[in-house]
Amino acid sequence: MKRGEHFMKAIAIIAEYNPFHEGHAYQIQQLRKLYPTTTLIAIMSGPFTQRGVPSFVDKWTKTKMALAYVDLVIELPYPFATGAADTFAKGGVSLAAALGAEALSFGSEEGTVHACENYASLWKQHEKTILQEAQQKKRSSYIQSLYQAAENLIGPPPFDYEQPNNILAFAYAKANVTHQLTLLTHRRVGAHYHDTSGNKKLASASGIRSYIQKTGNIPSHLPERTTQLLSNYNGHWGSMDLLYPFLRAELLRTPPEQLLTFFEMTEGMERRFIQGARVAHHFSDWLQQVQTKHWTNARIQRAASHIVTHFTKGEYDMLTTPTYIRLLGATPRGKTYLKNEQQSFSLPVVYSPKQKPDDLLMQIDVRAQNMYTFFTNTQGNRRTIQRDYAEPPIFLS
Repeated sequence: MKRGEHFMKAIAIIAEYNPFHEGHAYQIQQLRKLYPTTTLIAIMSGPFTQRGVPSFVDKWTKTKMALAYVDLVIELPYPFATGAADTFAKGGVSLAAALGAEALSFGSEEGTVHACENYASLWKQHEKTILQEAQQKKRSSYIQSLYQAAENLIGPPPFDYEQPNNILAFAYAKANVTHQLTLLTHRRVGAHYHDTSGNKKLASASGIRSYIQKTGNIPSHLPERTTQLLSNYNGHWGSMDLLYPFLRAELLRTPPEQLLTFFEMTEGMERRFIQGARVAHHFSDWLQQVQTKHWTNARIQRAASHIVTHFTKGEYDMLTTPTYIRLLGATPRGKTYLKNEQQSFSLPVVYSPKQKPDDLLMQIDVRAQNMYTFFTNTQGNRRTIQRDYAEPPIFLS
């Protein structure tokens, strides 16, 4: 990451902050050094994450964590927040462009982006053929089939596509072909995503979650605001174990043909899901029952969450890009940016679902949030399941 050649009004970060940790703080601190007067915008997933898992804490708590470092927090709507890498990136980059951001900042394993951008341009030119070829391959995973098809057409990728950060970085580059934001990447620091060591400097988010769930203690190496909010959190930590009783009930009572209408469900999943629910009392046992080499755990988890939130294939097909900018919080600098720039945004800024009652995307978002609030018991001070309607944006003074 190098000092920008010109002033930037706003830089966007697409994130989950699940929870906000020292690696996130490092990224933002580096941006502040290079762009001290720039507004930093976090486009953040809400009640569910990209792997289909319920967020560890609710989105208002995550917003408070983030506002200790960034200036604006915008919610990435559920269909994009829970999408595979390309869908996740498409939603996030679209919102960044709509907000007037001039750049997008993210981490990757190599910390370079030029080769990735060139490969993304080639990929977009041949995308239809690549997708067709991948569908015909019989490899152990769709990702392998996809990149093998691409390699046959446009050459090998200039990055390790088995690394999660690289997969997302490349997805951002592809989504950005349309918008042409400046891409600012830094080498990922700290533990890998799957590292379960949670009580160390620069621990991964999954390691931090695992440590808290196993020990009941908050790790010592976290940003101060994160530590404070986790220590005083009122509710259950979000997890697939909490979601599973609701999933199991849906699987035991829903006709197989109806299960196939939910997004990410494919032929054969419905039978395995139902059979697993008949015998498994815990999510981990159910996951073992339904796993095959053709479906990643993330794919299974996303399908499971879509069943619980009733997010259908028909709804997904009607949603191409976000239709609004859902504001979750702002610092004084963030409020000034909104005041000065909002008229030039390409999407309306929404403070509450009341402003978009007939918008399908908003209805899906509220539905997902209601379910999350219900099974995590995180009604907040207002004690309502419909917390989306009750909670205003968080404005720091």
